[in-house]
Amino acid sequence: MRYQRNNKSALLLLILMLVGVLVGGCGESSDPEVSSWPSGNGYKVILAVTPDSIERKGTATVIATVFDPEGKPVADEEDAVMFTASAADTTFEVGTSETNVGNIIGGTSQIAFKWEDDSDDDAPAASELCTITASYRGAIASVQILLISKSY
Repeated sequence: MRYQRNNKSALLLLILMLVGVLVGGCGESSDPEVSSWPSGNGYKVILAVTPDSIERKGTATVIATVFDPEGKPVADEEDAVMFTASAADTTFEVGTSETNVGNIIGGTSQIAFKWEDDSDDDAPAASELCTITASYRGAIASVQILLISKSY
C-alpha cells in the first residue's frame, strides 16, 4: 500500500512538472522533449527541455526531476544535478551565473540552456541535434534539442 502511495506521489509530481514546463514555456515554443522513465533500481532522473528547438543565441529551460531508490522525489540536498551538452558553444546558467550544476529543490533542478552560433556568413555551421544529459548519484537521463543555425 505504501509503495502504491509513493508511486502515485511520484507520478503526480511528474505530471505537475510537465504541466509547469508546458505553461511556463514561450508563446511560440514547441512541445517539450521529455526522457522516458528509467528502469532498474536506484536513483532515477527524468529530464525535460522546452522548447525542443532553439535558434542561434537561443535559450531553453531544462528541468530534471530526481527520485530516490524508493521512487520518492529527493529532498532538498547539498548534492546537485550535473548537466552536460554534446554541442559546442553551449552553456548552462542558474540566475546570472554560468554553471553546469543545478541545486535540487523539491525534487527538481532547473537550469537555463543557452546556445551561441559563432559561425560566420562565409562558413555557416549546420543545424544539429544536441544531446543534453543530467546525472545524479549514478542515474542518467538525456533528451535532444535541435539547434537551428543562422544558415537555416
